[in-house]
Amino acid sequence: MLAVTSRVRQVTQEAAASRVCTAAEAGDWTRTLSSSEALSLSGTELGQVSECRCRALFALGRAEECITLVASVLRETGDGWLPPPALSLQLLQRFALQGEADRAAELARRAARAAPENLDLAMAELVYRAAAEGEEVVLQDLAARVAEPSATAYPPRIALAHAFMRRREFERVVEILQPIPPRRVPKVVSDWLLMRVEAQLALNRAGDARETYALWQRHIGGDPLEAQLHYALMLSLSGSRDPNQPTTQLLREALEVGDRVSNRYLVQRIYERLIAHLIAEGSREEALEIFDAASREFDLSETISRPQILASQPARTNTSSKLEQADASSVAPRGSLEFTLPAGAAAGSLWVGPDLDHPPDALYQLHALAGAKVARVERRVSSWPVRWVFRDTEQQVLASGAAWVAADQTHRVEISPGAPQAMSAPFEPALSPADGRRRVFVVILDCGDWRLVQYLRSRGELPVHGRLLSEEYRAVLTSRPPLTAAAMEFLVWPERGRTVSVIGLVHRLGLEIGGLASVGSNPVDFLRAFRPEGLSLFEKIGAERFVTANMLLTHGSIDAGRNAKLIGPNGLRHDAQPVSAVRALSAEERSAFPRLTDPIAEQLAEAMAAQFDAAADMARRGRVDLLMLRIESFDVLTHTFYGRLAQTRQDDGDAVLLDAYRYADRRIGELWSALDADDVLIVMSDHGIRSALDHAEDAFFVAAGPGIPHARAEGQPHLAGLPRVLAGLFGIDTDWPDTGVAAWDESPTPRQ
Repeated sequence: MLAVTSRVRQVTQEAAASRVCTAAEAGDWTRTLSSSEALSLSGTELGQVSECRCRALFALGRAEECITLVASVLRETGDGWLPPPALSLQLLQRFALQGEADRAAELARRAARAAPENLDLAMAELVYRAAAEGEEVVLQDLAARVAEPSATAYPPRIALAHAFMRRREFERVVEILQPIPPRRVPKVVSDWLLMRVEAQLALNRAGDARETYALWQRHIGGDPLEAQLHYALMLSLSGSRDPNQPTTQLLREALEVGDRVSNRYLVQRIYERLIAHLIAEGSREEALEIFDAASREFDLSETISRPQILASQPARTNTSSKLEQADASSVAPRGSLEFTLPAGAAAGSLWVGPDLDHPPDALYQLHALAGAKVARVERRVSSWPVRWVFRDTEQQVLASGAAWVAADQTHRVEISPGAPQAMSAPFEPALSPADGRRRVFVVILDCGDWRLVQYLRSRGELPVHGRLLSEEYRAVLTSRPPLTAAAMEFLVWPERGRTVSVIGLVHRLGLEIGGLASVGSNPVDFLRAFRPEGLSLFEKIGAERFVTANMLLTHGSIDAGRNAKLIGPNGLRHDAQPVSAVRALSAEERSAFPRLTDPIAEQLAEAMAAQFDAAADMARRGRVDLLMLRIESFDVLTHTFYGRLAQTRQDDGDAVLLDAYRYADRRIGELWSALDADDVLIVMSDHGIRSALDHAEDAFFVAAGPGIPHARAEGQPHLAGLPRVLAGLFGIDTDWPDTGVAAWDESPTPRQ
C-alpha cells in the first residue's frame, strides 16, 4: 500500500511539473507562475519546475527572484538536482558575492563535472574552488582528471592551461595543449590554439608558433590569411621575434592582405600594432599615414589619436644627452586652453597640470575661475594631454578631465560642474612596533604613470600615495629604454654590461636591439654563456643572513630570475609558499571599485588581488627580508584602457584605469600596515605611459622608512641605480651603478 501511495504521489508531481513546463514552452508566463505558485514538490520535479518558473521570471524582468528561487531549491534538493549551466553560473556569482565560498566551490565542482563540455563551467570550477580550497589542490585535481584515459572533454584541459598561463609556467601550458581538439567545437579550438601560440611565443619559440598555425590550417580548416594576421599580431603583443623578419615588416605584409580577411577586428588590431611600432621607431610620418588609412574604416579613438602621434618624438637613444632632451621641451610650440563655466555656476578653483618643461611630479597650478570669466592657460604641445580639476570653495571636486593642446591654436574647454566630491581621508599606516630588524618590500606597478597619479591626487584621491609623496622620499626615475624587459634586467642583474670586452659589448648591443618593440628579444643572447654575469640582486643579498623573494613574473624576454623563488639565508634556494594566480574580488571590493567589474578589467584585477594578497601574507609571516613584487596586470590594464583617458573630454574620474589606481592605492596601504616601524616600503614603476601604444621614460618612485629623509632626488636618475640602494639598505657594499636614486646612506640594524 505504501508503495502504491508513493507511486501516486510521484505521478501527481510529474503531472504538475509537466503542466508548469508546458505553459513555459508555450510562452504563457502568467500561467507558468500561477500554476507553480502553491505546488508542494520535491526532488527532481522541484528542480524541473524551478527551471520553468525561472524562464517566466526572466521573461518578465524578475531575474533576481529566479536566482533566489534556484538557490533555495538547490539547498533543499542537495545532491539530487543541478540547475542548468547558465543558472549555475549566475548562482556561483551570487554565492561568491555573499561570501559563501564553500557553497560556490561545491556547486562549481558538481556543475563542471555534470557538463564537461561547457568551457565556462570549467573555468568557473577553477576560480571558485581555488578561492575555497587553494589553487594547488584544484590544479592537482584537474591535472589528474585530464590525464585519465577516458578524459575526452577539452574544457577542463583548457581551464588547467589557463591556470598555468597565469602562473607563467609556459612549458606546462604547451605540454597540456599538445593534441588538437576536434573541429566540431570551434570555441574550444580557438581558445586552445590562442593559448598554445601565446605560450610558445612567451618561450621565444616563433617557429613552434608557426607550426601551430599550420596545424590549425591543415586539421581544422583555418583561413591562412587570418592565420598570417594573427601570427603578426601575437608576435607584436608578446615581444617575441620571428627568425626571418622584423615584426614591423610582418605587420605591413599583414595589412597588404587585410582587405581579404573577414575578421575586421583582427585587421583593426594589426593597424594599431603597426602604428605602435612606427611610433616606437620614430617613424611619425608613416604612423600618421597608417592612422589616416585605418580611420577610414575603424574608430581608433580609444587606442590612439592624431594629436598623440603628432606629439610623438623621434626614437631616443641611450646616447642622447639630457641637454638634447631638455631642448626638445623648450622648443615645442605653444597653444592655449580657455576654460569657462556655464552662466550662474558658482566660483571655484581650477587646477591645471604642469607644462612640458616641468617634471611629471610637479604639482598642478591654480587658476581662479568664476562666472563669465575665462581662465586662459598656455601650454606647450606635448605627448600627453593637459589634465585639469575644478573644485568648489570647500575644495570638493566638481569636475575634471583632459584636453589636447594644438600648436598656435586656442581650444575652449566648457566645464560642467557636477555633484561635489569630498577628498579622501588622510592615510596613516598602522605599523607594528619596531623589532630591531629591517625588511624592504618593493612594489612595482608595471606601467604606473606619474601623470595619472598626480591627476588623481589633484582630485583628492589616492590617500596612500598622497601620504607617501607628501611626507616621504620621491624621485622621477628615467627608464631607458622604457621597456619592462630592460628595466627588470637593470634591477636584477646590475653587473651586466660592466665588463668591457668584445663579447660583452656585442651582447649589450643585442640587448638594446632586443629592447625595441619591433624585435623583442636579444638576437645574440647565446653569448650570455661566454661572459661573466655576476650575482643577481637576489643572490647578492641572500648570500648571507638575509632571505629574498623574487615575485617579478619572469617570462619571454623578461630575464629577471626564477619567479616565486626564495634565496637565503646563506644562498639557499627554495620555492615560496604556493601563490594563487587569481583571487575573485570580494563583494566589498566590487562595490568600492565598480569599474573593475568590466569583463576585461575584472580578470586583470583578480590577478592583481592575488599578488597583493601574497605580498601581505609574506609581510605577516616575517620570513622574507627583501620582496620585489611586480604587478604585471597593471600594464595590461593601462594599455587596454588608457586610450579612453587620453581624449579631450570631461571624464570626472570615471574610468576603469583610474579605479585600478585607486584599488592599488588601497592594497599598498594594507601592505604598508602589515610591516613594522623598522621596515622600508618602496613603490615604483618600470616606465610610464605615453599613449595606449607607447611607453614613457619617466618611472614613478617613492620610499618610506626609518632613516629615509623627506626629500626629492635631484634630476631624473636612471633606475639602474636602485640595486645599489637596496643592497645598501641591508648594509651590503657593492660597486654597482650609482645614478643618484637615493640621498641617504644608513646601514640597517642586523637581523636578529
